[in-house]
Amino acid sequence: MKIVICGPPHSGKSVFVANLKELLPRNSYFLFRCAPDGEGTWSQRGDQELVARIRRKGRFDARFMEYVLNGLRNCRGIPIVLVDVGGIRSAENEAIFRLCDAFIVISSSDEEMVKWREFGESLGLRCLAVLKSVLHGEEVIESTDLPVRGVITNLERGTYQLESPLLNVIASQLIEQIQKEEEKMTGKLDINTLVGADHPRTPNGNIYWQPDRLSEYIAALPQGQQEVHFDGAGPTWLYGALVHAVHPAWAYLNDPRIGEIRIPAIRPRVGGDPVLDWKVEDCGEYTFVEYTIREGIIDVDELESIVPPEVDFRKGVVVSGKGPIWLSATIIMAYHVTPWVASFAPQLGGAVVVMRHYKKAPALGVVIPIR
Repeated sequence: MKIVICGPPHSGKSVFVANLKELLPRNSYFLFRCAPDGEGTWSQRGDQELVARIRRKGRFDARFMEYVLNGLRNCRGIPIVLVDVGGIRSAENEAIFRLCDAFIVISSSDEEMVKWREFGESLGLRCLAVLKSVLHGEEVIESTDLPVRGVITNLERGTYQLESPLLNVIASQLIEQIQKEEEKMTGKLDINTLVGADHPRTPNGNIYWQPDRLSEYIAALPQGQQEVHFDGAGPTWLYGALVHAVHPAWAYLNDPRIGEIRIPAIRPRVGGDPVLDWKVEDCGEYTFVEYTIREGIIDVDELESIVPPEVDFRKGVVVSGKGPIWLSATIIMAYHVTPWVASFAPQLGGAVVVMRHYKKAPALGVVIPIR
């Protein structure tokens, strides 16, 4: 079931989605961002000044639309897909809506609220909720029947409203839908099995992945396999570490939009990159390497053609960039010939060390401060 989160700009849609997903079972939904606005879950967390500096806007062009529409068509193996769209009732958003099943409206304007509901229903989607967004004031639940109606408050970036009764009403209804549609997937390693029942979890039971327990997660991996098929939701730094930990076995990562993707073996070298732009900065004890997807999106068949830049191989490397986890994991693995590699995690205010090959290197899971 594909559910669009829609409404006019500056109504708190991205913050609402960041809150809602914290209340859902983590492996039962997929968040598909269908607007090239540079937003991500990371932008809701951590230092907002740092977030503002590293946010990058993309382009709503034909190639991006092809990527989005193909991804929506191919989404499978996940009960619910939350679809985050731009704030204009455009031809692009109409095409996105037509591939979805239901929608939730969040609007700071009464007039826009009506227009977005009419837009979604005219395209044959079911309205699940209509919410008036106000920055301050009292939350109001007007109806718990579908569509849920009410006033939601304090959707301010960098904050969470997980005790919101209105938010929890919507989450409960989505969980019912998840329970109806959920089917177990076989043949994959669910990363949630790497931890025990006593591991710290969020209020809704999702795993709170902790960098300082990275060695513990790695120790729980299967041994002696020629390939490992990973499944489940986790941060980029975790997947970077897991892919390296099973090397030289082939690692496959599951992307609900595409399917399984094998992480290729590439190496840094001199030469132009046909897909990515690179920024390399000498930071003393390590090299900061940041990638940017030149056209805003990358196809899986372009993965083996990327050319990570050469660096001083006597130093550690910090990898940064906005892209799918399988792309970041590929680049992280490209630098495993260096003394250590860390993955930039803005929500943690630094970079998590995900591999080390030198006894004097920082320990696995250490967060290197980045400013």
